[in-house]
Amino acid sequence: MRCDRAAKRGWLWAPSLCTVACGLASRDDRYESDGLSMLQVHVDGNSTPTQTTRQELSQTHSDIVRVLSSSSGMSHSYHILQYLISTGRAPELGRDGCLYLPSNDAWTAFYQIVEHPYPPLFAELFDNAYDAVCSKSRSQQMRNACPEGHVRGNQWNMMAQAWEGLSGCVGVKHKGNASGIRVFETEGHVGLPRKWQAHINAITDNGRHMNQIMRRRTMREREKPDLCLQKDKLPEVPADKKLVIQTRFMICCVDVESCPVDRAMIEDQVSWMNTGYSGQQPVQRESFDGTTDPPHVDTQLQFELINFTLIGDAPCARKMFTDNSLAFQYNQDGLGFLTYIIATDDQSGILGMAEFPTTVPESSDSLSVLINMNALRGISKKVPQVDLSYDEGDTCIHEGGHSLGLYHTFEGGCSDDDKVGDTNPEQFPSFACKDARSCDGSSDPVHNFMDYAPDSCMSGFTEQQKRRFWCAIEHHRPEMYKQSLRSM
Repeated sequence: MRCDRAAKRGWLWAPSLCTVACGLASRDDRYESDGLSMLQVHVDGNSTPTQTTRQELSQTHSDIVRVLSSSSGMSHSYHILQYLISTGRAPELGRDGCLYLPSNDAWTAFYQIVEHPYPPLFAELFDNAYDAVCSKSRSQQMRNACPEGHVRGNQWNMMAQAWEGLSGCVGVKHKGNASGIRVFETEGHVGLPRKWQAHINAITDNGRHMNQIMRRRTMREREKPDLCLQKDKLPEVPADKKLVIQTRFMICCVDVESCPVDRAMIEDQVSWMNTGYSGQQPVQRESFDGTTDPPHVDTQLQFELINFTLIGDAPCARKMFTDNSLAFQYNQDGLGFLTYIIATDDQSGILGMAEFPTTVPESSDSLSVLINMNALRGISKKVPQVDLSYDEGDTCIHEGGHSLGLYHTFEGGCSDDDKVGDTNPEQFPSFACKDARSCDGSSDPVHNFMDYAPDSCMSGFTEQQKRRFWCAIEHHRPEMYKQSLRSM
């Protein structure tokens, strides 16, 4: 195990995101002006805020985990809470109140819109999902205007069907009690983090319109047939050939003079991409791996940095995941190239995004790879407060994988629809390096670059993914294939 990876397994400790509302015993405002973010307050009989001891907090978390683990329809909320506990981010909770956590169906719909969320924001989501007083006051009931058995939240059931109706009343089911807290399964999300909520509001235009890239990704609209669907019948890659892909990085900065990303950082990032795609990333074997290393083949793909450009464009730096055209304008001459566009002040809470070559023509400016600066290799040296779990540089490998033809390992859930035959099926993305078996009893592919696990956990691609890369580039990015093909 590499020393830096071992250190990262200690994670970053982050203080609770709980809001301590001193002197607010008379206030019962669960929702702030955006209608979703909650105030958390725990008070004793004298209206004085109280603190939960570490031991009590640990017991509360354990009790909530117990309730979630016994409900098959909440397995992903269970997984995310475990991730938060392991990283020291699980929010402080009182000793009573209500906790509203999403069902698996609600998570499925959420990922159709917030496709690659920045994981630390899950702490804010769980914090917001706790209501210390269960909204019992008359003023709160008036404000919620929800019938019995419902709370205010995001109506994903409507979103999935008709892309309309962002917020409203969502049904809840009581699943059990944990240290005095009543735990509910919800049909939507109650209290999304501000960044995700703002992103959803913007890309859906109040639920009536999806922007181009999100509509294609969620509704699976195809402009041309996928020519690489043979799965385990895809041809072998010629042993004497390689693809050297000309790669560009466009950095959207609020101010070029103070931009935290420099060329040396990007050169290091491209070198790390080459390490990953060649199967040479150090493998961190976990206890559940036994004596066999997870797959990490040499894909025979290499990346050559041919352009690094700093761009002074604050809207692009902040909002390109929400308004993709802000980024796409910098890839209008991208035919044959792999173009990365970096947001240096992201306000959407998205880690990365990319379009599939099987979805749009090779000449399309939308065939870009969009990356949050917080996921660049070594960014913590420039911006110390970012999450160390994602600064190794694997998000660029993951999102580049989409642009070159690969799907998520959890694509289609347990239906195993990632178009390759040698990755185990996975119901939901993994955010922790744990031995989850979400589908047929086989281990979830947490070491695969096309999952969402921490960078320290991911280490490679499979043989069938390698073959799909070559097939997709040859048939769907032919100009890139022609420019890149070399003899070994």
